[in-house]
Amino acid sequence: MKSILKNRKTEYSRQHRLYGKKLSKLIEWIQQYKSGRIWLNKLRSNATKRVYLSYFKMFCDAVQKNPDELIELKMQGQRNVGTPLEFQMEELLEDFLAHPEKYFANVAHKNRYYAKYAKEGLTHASKVNISAAVLSFFKHNRRRLETQRLQPKEPKSRCPTLEQVQLMAEYARTARDKALIWFLASSPVRLGSIPLLKWSDLQPTGDKEIPLKLVLSSERLKGHGSDKYRGIKQICFVHWFAYRKLLTYKKELDRWLKEKGFEFSPEMPLFINYRGNQIEPLSPSRIRAIIEEACLSAFGDLEEVRFSPHDFRDHVNTAVINAGVPLEARETILGHKIQGTNKFYTDKGQIELLKFFKQGLPWLIPAEKQKTTLLATPPPLLISQIKKEHQKFIEQVKKLEEIIEDFIQFLPAEEKKQAEAILTVFKDKLRAIQKQNTN
Repeated sequence: MKSILKNRKTEYSRQHRLYGKKLSKLIEWIQQYKSGRIWLNKLRSNATKRVYLSYFKMFCDAVQKNPDELIELKMQGQRNVGTPLEFQMEELLEDFLAHPEKYFANVAHKNRYYAKYAKEGLTHASKVNISAAVLSFFKHNRRRLETQRLQPKEPKSRCPTLEQVQLMAEYARTARDKALIWFLASSPVRLGSIPLLKWSDLQPTGDKEIPLKLVLSSERLKGHGSDKYRGIKQICFVHWFAYRKLLTYKKELDRWLKEKGFEFSPEMPLFINYRGNQIEPLSPSRIRAIIEEACLSAFGDLEEVRFSPHDFRDHVNTAVINAGVPLEARETILGHKIQGTNKFYTDKGQIELLKFFKQGLPWLIPAEKQKTTLLATPPPLLISQIKKEHQKFIEQVKKLEEIIEDFIQFLPAEEKKQAEAILTVFKDKLRAIQKQNTN
């Protein structure tokens, strides 16, 4: 299992380096064009830039036009209202999404991916990303396209149950990882906001069942407080079980800080990366890796059971829905934008929101009996490893028996009888061990 986890960590590290190189090349490409520079300045996060720029360049290569030429197509249409040229840019995008193969056939020689797309076409997810990237490009250049954005398919539900969360936490390696899992299962913070959290963000509530709360401003949420995301807040809570795990993690963190020669500060990142000699928060990619490692250890097969940090938001949302919490309260806990004024942003409203969240605790906190049962159950991966080792042991024993029997044939008569007697005892003991291991 260690080798599997090590390979996955190496792959995450490799992908992280490749993404950095790829993004720098894409930025270098888009900055050659005036319309590209305007668009780039509007894109906030590196993650958005990487996705949008890569798919937008794919579109430009396929239709064999650069960003400025695409803008000129739209402007030409605006100058020729009522003619076939009016919506030529929209028609180009729609035809590309409908028949990508014929466009990639003209550029299949450029790389093996385009050759593949020329034969097999694009997945629906890729078409959705291209549609979003192209519409964003024209929107920020003040040349909106008169076409609808392609919608993604209904995603598969991957909401972890309480028992699965509990099992993942039990097989997480460090107190920090256990605390992270239970924190996410109590406070549905988005992946991009987790590295921005500090210990000082944990505010006491004075409630024994829900001792802590977090109030995150729009700058640390999706959209970073710009445009339609301006002024929103996320108000979420840490129940007593997750709080207990955070206290255990704090002791582990204090030991690590002492070893590295640092002193604890409330302004430190909430979840610290133990690698290296600097105080740095866990990166989004490392958080994903921790969750996947816990899934692999607990369930044994990532193809069958794999959760992401975002799936824990669904876990909390499902719990408050089951508790009958009203929509406005749920949206505030999840950090969604709601219509009108949010009454839960006030101090009085936060007290009311805490009461609503408390209704969902039966779906968020494990019972001690459940914990005992889960602890007594070995993970599937461990069971499969034991079976493989046992089978390997049996095969080695059989080979050893054959070697000893062949050797005995060459011994003198008296020694041969003694050796056969010893071999019989040896076989009996081995059979007993095999029977015990099988049971």
